[in-house]
Amino acid sequence: MNDINKIPGDNFGAIASIHFCPIDLVAAIPDAVIGQITQAVTFEPGGQWFNFYHTFETLSFSQKVVNTSQGRHYELIITGFIPNQSNDLDVVFQEMEEKKHLLKITDTNGHIFLVGRIENGEEYGATFSAEYNSQPKVAGLKGYSFQFKLLTPVRAYYYNVSSSGSGS
Repeated sequence: MNDINKIPGDNFGAIASIHFCPIDLVAAIPDAVIGQITQAVTFEPGGQWFNFYHTFETLSFSQKVVNTSQGRHYELIITGFIPNQSNDLDVVFQEMEEKKHLLKITDTNGHIFLVGRIENGEEYGATFSAEYNSQPKVAGLKGYSFQFKLLTPVRAYYYNVSSSGSGS
């Protein structure tokens, strides 16, 4: 056990970006050392970090302790909003809802986290859901509220990898 001291540097709220990959297209996630991964994720053919567009300042990320019959776990939730509506987006969302995903999220302080893991051949990926809604007023929001969610025995890992690798 150690003291809890002030952490130096900026402490801006919000998440800046999300990248995702269906976890079945992830070949390997390097082991974490003291909660941190310093080598790049590797992908199966067709796997890569896919961009996930969102409305600025709508992303949030939480890690909540949940006591389960298997012990202490963490419920990791990423939520946000995408404006407008299209058939193409509906098709992609339906495909995403059928898979689990590894996420790479970057906060506005530049910290990068991995949500999801592969351990002992088991894939622990985040589920995805999206709900379309149009508010009743013309000036209201119209689009998709989305959520990625994962229950896992470990917090999201810090991901500190140089940008030169293919999995960074």
